Amino acid sequence: MDDEQRADGPAGGLWCFDQNRLLPGDVVLERGHGKFSPLITAVDRGRYSHALIWIGGGEFLEAVKGGVRPIGFARVPVREPANWLALRHPNPAAGAAAAVVSRSMAHRGYDLLGALTSITPFARLDPTRLFCSQLVATAYERAGYPLLADLSPHQVTPNMLIRDACLEPVTPPPLIEPTGAVRAVATEIMNRDRAYGASPMAAEMGVVQAVFALIRPMYPAIPMPPWKGLTSPPADLYEAMALLQVLDEPVARAISDRLVDELDRRGYFHLADGYLAAAAGRRLIERARLNVGSARDLDLPVLAAGLRALLPGRKAALARHEANAAAYDEILAQRRLRLFKRLRHMHAMIAIHLQLILRIEGEILAECERRLGVP
Repeated sequence: MDDEQRADGPAGGLWCFDQNRLLPGDVVLERGHGKFSPLITAVDRGRYSHALIWIGGGEFLEAVKGGVRPIGFARVPVREPANWLALRHPNPAAGAAAAVVSRSMAHRGYDLLGALTSITPFARLDPTRLFCSQLVATAYERAGYPLLADLSPHQVTPNMLIRDACLEPVTPPPLIEPTGAVRAVATEIMNRDRAYGASPMAAEMGVVQAVFALIRPMYPAIPMPPWKGLTSPPADLYEAMALLQVLDEPVARAISDRLVDELDRRGYFHLADGYLAAAAGRRLIERARLNVGSARDLDLPVLAAGLRALLPGRKAALARHEANAAAYDEILAQRRLRLFKRLRHMHAMIAIHLQLILRIEGEILAECERRLGVP
């Protein structure tokens, strides 16, 4: 619910979440410092004002002022562990299913009014927007594991996830002192909203939200079978794309063409190019310096630790883009729309770049470990 997220306190110790001790679907509660935090905690009668869900691959998903966003674990630094609480569903399958479902809600808008009125008689549902604890509750409900059976997700507050849900505290807290590249990122980012604003992910969310607002009116208001898990008009761009598989062909084709034009005009299909090229170039330079023996100023333990920390997220991203490309191959066999062709190509190219980066990083890590005598 919190509208501004920053680490606690200007000095002292620094921790981050241990991605090796988190499970998909774990929920993290935060006592935030945004301007609405005191109001949220007072109305909710609890300690916490914000909730995130761990989706795996090194990332959380959270609903904040700009919208629902994935954010890397290193970008969620912790100064005061007492202001954070990790919760876990007793059924790991439930958490895993909720994590998968939640990812599809990325880039929806943020529902500040819904957050502030969630426990009042004025609570209302906006299908295109979510607040933080609503995101968590919706993910579990759609996965078939509702957390609070007597409440709709838009009535769930962060502190209800402790008091009334079946979630249990994770003990000991899954926190570690960061090292290497992770510490550098965590130290630099004390306000994760400000840091996120300059990232490629923020650019993607801006494009997605702008384009969705343009194309949503093109969808007919028609009932959809509950088992499809879709609504028309759609609640987000993910649903909008999924609906193109079931709408009448002429309607789907017109929307597809408009989507391609609007996404292309905003550079959506190439948003990752610069980041991937920079990452590959940086690693190529590091590998070359190691190979020619000009890496005296490289801190090999720090470099190795940073690469190990990045590895799970890189592999998860590669698997996700490969799966997306394969899924669009299957979709194209049924309905050949321009949008599906462009998305298939985009995911396939990102996967190729990630394969290259992973190969280079693997070679660098192996050389670091050889020089450090790691068995």
